[in-house]
Amino acid sequence: MLLIFTTFIVFILILFSFEQNIKICDLSNIDFKYKNKNIYNSFVEKNVREKLIIVCNNKHLQQDINTSLLEDLILEDQNIKKAELYLDVSGKLEVILEFKTPFARQLKNQELIYLDNELNILSDVIQFDKKLIVLSGDVETSDNNLIKLIESVYNNKILNSLIGGINYDFEGGYVLSSNYCNLFIDIGFQSLSDELIKRIETFLLFQEEFKYCDYCDTINLKYNNQVICVK
Repeated sequence: MLLIFTTFIVFILILFSFEQNIKICDLSNIDFKYKNKNIYNSFVEKNVREKLIIVCNNKHLQQDINTSLLEDLILEDQNIKKAELYLDVSGKLEVILEFKTPFARQLKNQELIYLDNELNILSDVIQFDKKLIVLSGDVETSDNNLIKLIESVYNNKILNSLIGGINYDFEGGYVLSSNYCNLFIDIGFQSLSDELIKRIETFLLFQEEFKYCDYCDTINLKYNNQVICVK
């Protein structure tokens, strides 16, 4: 008796799962919602719908189709950060998307391209108004320290307003470029410690206050407690 009951429960669960798969693949009633603005020219809802249809029509996958599988399929689009699929009580499939936000820009082959917060290329960005750091040099060979450096600039009010770019050289390290006076700031491979930030802030504010841009072309901050002017 117990065996018959257990078999019946398993059958019901399989049947329920199969019915859920059928409902998930009923793409005649699908609703797209966005957590943030779509700034990508390449993203079209129609293309996502067509991808889902192809998977749902694959007979070899029909028994295994679930929301997680379809979410992974949508995330193949490199510009999408997160995808969530929900099947409501009416049978409508809700697709909630969050797009990646540009983190920096890179000068590559005389063209400015957008990068995400892992420095992966974002394609076909239509428009993004927020001021971003421009990267140049050996960006492809950089590590997580460059990402931390960019975050440190963004998180500091003075540096965020004055630093426009970062050049990375795998042999020499990082050189920051100031929007004011076109000053270059050579910090080598250092992270932006409080002491280093203080030296940068002091020099930039000095330049800004006295309007004296001919003093240095580059300042070398590789050495502790020193600001070396290079003309």
